[in-house]
Amino acid sequence: MLGVSVGAIVNLMLTRSQELQNGIPVTDADGRELGTSELAAQYGLGQCAATRVAWTVALLTLAPVASTAALRVLPAGLPRSIAAVVDVGSTFGVIWISVPLCIAIFPQHTDLPGTRVEERFAAHERVFFNKGL
Repeated sequence: MLGVSVGAIVNLMLTRSQELQNGIPVTDADGRELGTSELAAQYGLGQCAATRVAWTVALLTLAPVASTAALRVLPAGLPRSIAAVVDVGSTFGVIWISVPLCIAIFPQHTDLPGTRVEERFAAHERVFFNKGL
């Protein structure tokens, strides 16, 4: 689980490294763009990384539990092909439910106090940005 989580975070950071270097657009409450913020990007990518860890934990713990529970309900001595279908189906069901729920832990569009990002945004009470998924 640790290896998969670290891999997911490394993949996220490599894929979105330009956001860390160049920042992401931030706006005021009225939607006017104020500029780009590297600190907002760090905050947003931190939340995305936490989401990836959450869905890894969900998939690697709930999928085997769901598969085992489904196979216990079915009669003993099933052909391996049917057991494989049950296993794949229960894993798909866990993915179908848990990934969207984990993505919903943090809102895609979020905000921070202007004082928590670069100094040039300190005059704004809050800055808003799209952290991505």
